[in-house]
Amino acid sequence: MFPRILALLALLFTEPATAGTGCEAATSLARIHDRYHAIVVDDPNLAARSAAQLLAALPGTSAIALAARLPPETDLDVERLDRILAAAHSLSRDFVTGHPASMAARAPRRDNVAWLARAVRATGCVPRFETAGPEEEEGAQGGLASTGHTGNAAVSRATNLWPLLSATGIAALAVLVYIVRTSRPYRIAEVERLPRHFTTIAIDVAYETPARGPQSIRLTALDISSGGMKLAWENAPPRGTALSVRLPQGERAASIVWSSAWYAGIMFDQHIPQDELAPLISAV
Repeated sequence: MFPRILALLALLFTEPATAGTGCEAATSLARIHDRYHAIVVDDPNLAARSAAQLLAALPGTSAIALAARLPPETDLDVERLDRILAAAHSLSRDFVTGHPASMAARAPRRDNVAWLARAVRATGCVPRFETAGPEEEEGAQGGLASTGHTGNAAVSRATNLWPLLSATGIAALAVLVYIVRTSRPYRIAEVERLPRHFTTIAIDVAYETPARGPQSIRLTALDISSGGMKLAWENAPPRGTALSVRLPQGERAASIVWSSAWYAGIMFDQHIPQDELAPLISAV
């Protein structure tokens, strides 16, 4: 059970790369937009690199295949996308080869860039561009970046949710650890690992049973640790019975964790501090 829970938490702590196939395609479309935009506005820092990237990537990009991979709610003109991809490929080739056409007829290409921006937003995978505004919609010079660098591929909604999922995973892990550490089996195992000390002190134990009501008995402790005691107790009550144990330092709540015909093991609800345990050990 615990390995399955930890596996689920590990998934929460892992940042998703994309939101799925639909948003992967939207990211590809956003990359085309970013690189096309850099060439159209002739960004001196990014145009050449963007043109080379488009020239390498676009021949293997099919408008029909790309549109088919977008989220179902995306209403996309595939024929327009196909024309834009062809125009982007032609422009990037002309830019790389230094053809004069790369420096002319920019207005229609800006319209193409604005259309791509609207198409990316329509996928629902990209909440915003860094400097999206009316100017870009009208095809003005101004890319996706507000500080001179081109906008990166859009971050999907699932990626934006990663900090929340991580916080939820951390909280879930903390709750799981708390539940495990405060569970009775864990506490019993912890008490069994504590160092035990031989003793023969007499203690008074009070408890209650459904059949006989409140009971009180004086018993001899045979060993003691900071977490519990072994008592000489004939026919002790069943496991889980709540006890009140009177020690020289005061009363402590406890419960029975095991019993046999002649003995019983009890666990304190709260561990005894070492400075209170020492007098009990030396009282042998």
